[in-house]
Amino acid sequence: MKNPYDEQQTQILARISNNVVKLNETLLEVNQKIEEINEMNSDLVAFSNIWNHYQRNASLYLASTNSIEPSIMRAYYYDNSAADQREAHDSGRPVQVEQLNAIGVHYQRLEGTEEENAAAIDALCKEREYKSRDDITISPMLLPNYEEKIKTFFTEHIHEDEEIRYVLDGAGYFDVRDASDQWVRIFVEKKDLLIVPAGIYHRFTLDTGNYIKAMRLFKEDPKWTPINRPDADSNEYHLAHIKSITPASFC
Repeated sequence: MKNPYDEQQTQILARISNNVVKLNETLLEVNQKIEEINEMNSDLVAFSNIWNHYQRNASLYLASTNSIEPSIMRAYYYDNSAADQREAHDSGRPVQVEQLNAIGVHYQRLEGTEEENAAAIDALCKEREYKSRDDITISPMLLPNYEEKIKTFFTEHIHEDEEIRYVLDGAGYFDVRDASDQWVRIFVEKKDLLIVPAGIYHRFTLDTGNYIKAMRLFKEDPKWTPINRPDADSNEYHLAHIKSITPASFC
């Protein structure tokens, strides 16, 4: 006997099959749209990278053509706050180049080409009778015993040699004591030249970038061993420095 529902069941199964086909087609379309969106996002990322690369190269080009205003020396009294030593610690009391000169510290910005700056360094070596030089890189990844060295650099000390640093890359801070024994912080970055006299109390730290590469200049074998305070208070080089500076230069 023929099932009266056979025809109806066949129609229902046909509609289900047809709907499944349509569903598969729709899913394929959705997947294609997702792929298109992913491609568009990939293009946007690529465009963003190209644009950032262009901006970086444009900035370097403008800098090389002196179209960007030269960096201005930043020196100021240290604020003595408890913040990390690598922070700016800017008290808002600026210090001028002339005031640095009065305590024997000399700052210069070399704005020439790489060849011109190299020639300026050579001339300085001849003028001050410096015969040797080397490069030092300070960063957590590149300096052996980094943590120990950083603590040593930031401990108040003197050297019995003049200290000349030309920054090749990165940035940091030199702190020096003025005639009234206050800390003056000097920010140094690429192309900055700093001369710190023998006998002056000073210290050094990186900025928050945690990286600096600098050229060191010296006459013979350098005396890198620091003499910490208060052991250096009676040192002949420190006493000579104190005698040479002008107390009236700072207020």
